[in-house]
Order: sequence, then structure tokens, then C-alpha cells
Amino acid sequence: MSALVILSIFLYSFVLNKSRIATTLLVVFIVATEILSWYLADDYFYHHLIRIIYFFFMFNAMIGTYIWHTKYREVTLSTN
Repeated sequence: MSALVILSIFLYSFVLNKSRIATTLLVVFIVATEILSWYLADDYFYHHLIRIIYFFFMFNAMIGTYIWHTKYREVTLSTN
């Protein structure tokens, strides 16, 4: 396994636990690999399309974790 696959699996495990840092790093990682892929390789259009759709879902996951943590903090502060 390459180091990138291990990094992805490691970050996914924290995304499942609603980690804001992990989702942000994963989105940055996806953007960086996509830019490198467009710059270095001439892949098929559908390959890029799948990556863009994947980015869309991960970006929404990132926004969801930020919203979840905001609401969780509001509930925690109101109960104290």
C-alpha cells in the first residue's frame, strides 16, 4: 500500500468521528492530488469527473462536521 492510501484511511477514520481537522485535511488532500493529477498526467475525462463528485461529497462532509460542532457547542453551553 502506498503512503497516500494509508493517509486516506487514517483520515477517514477520524472523519467518522466528526473531526473538523480531519475533514479539512482530507479536502485539502483531495484538491492537491487533483491538481497534481491534472498537471502531471493526462487522465480520462470520466476519471476527473468521478474525483470532482468525490470532492463535492467530502466538501459537504466537511461543512456538516462544522455545523454539527457548532450546534453541539450551543447545546453544551445552554445546559451549563
